[in-house]
Amino acid sequence: MARQDPDELFQAAKEYFNEGHYKIVEPMIQQLMIIDDRNPEVHYMAGTLYFEKGQLKKALASFRKSLDIDPNFTDSSIGLSIILNDLGRYSDGKRVFEEAYALMKQKDSSGSEPYVNEKLANKHEELADLYFLYKRYEEALENYNRAADFSKNHVAFKIKAVDSLIHMKLLSRALKEAQAVEDKNPYHIDLLLKIAQIHYQLNDLRRAEEYWEKVLSQDPNNEEAKSHLKHSQREIFISP
Repeated sequence: MARQDPDELFQAAKEYFNEGHYKIVEPMIQQLMIIDDRNPEVHYMAGTLYFEKGQLKKALASFRKSLDIDPNFTDSSIGLSIILNDLGRYSDGKRVFEEAYALMKQKDSSGSEPYVNEKLANKHEELADLYFLYKRYEEALENYNRAADFSKNHVAFKIKAVDSLIHMKLLSRALKEAQAVEDKNPYHIDLLLKIAQIHYQLNDLRRAEEYWEKVLSQDPNNEEAKSHLKHSQREIFISP
């Protein structure tokens, strides 16, 4: 049986990895590490696979191995920062992320990575999601806003930022920021639903209804808007 060319194996592994076929790529990564243990991208892929399986210590070791080989391999730096945050080592995670962030910005200014802004947005979102999970809403807010600044599709990140403010019980600020986004995106259904939620939590049922009705004018079958509108109208009907 002919031995597979290492370069072809590496390219095939990258394709499967990028498509999320982790079960297929895992034995390929193991084979690549036997062939050449000095490829930082292979160790990065291994670290990501370990992270997906919840094996955080192995993931940490793989990302560090990748960075030992190439300290400028930013994907591993960002992966390392996420693991450190997941382990509760927030200061270390923030330091590693900021170093990777600075390096990626430097690459962006040199024009070597034209897709870097969306990449940074996605990494900020990953970090923000972790902060949100651990109820560190201020840090989550900061990173969702950074993600929005980098991404062309910024509205989804702004909605998550508004949700962080809601969890911080800063409803007036959440409403103000959501309406600022609405000015440029008046027909975004998820945004309209979020604004309706804020009005409802502020006990402004009439304004909440207006936004649910806006949603239904665009999407008559929107179950969330229909359910909330029905519930709200029942509350108004029975209120003294």
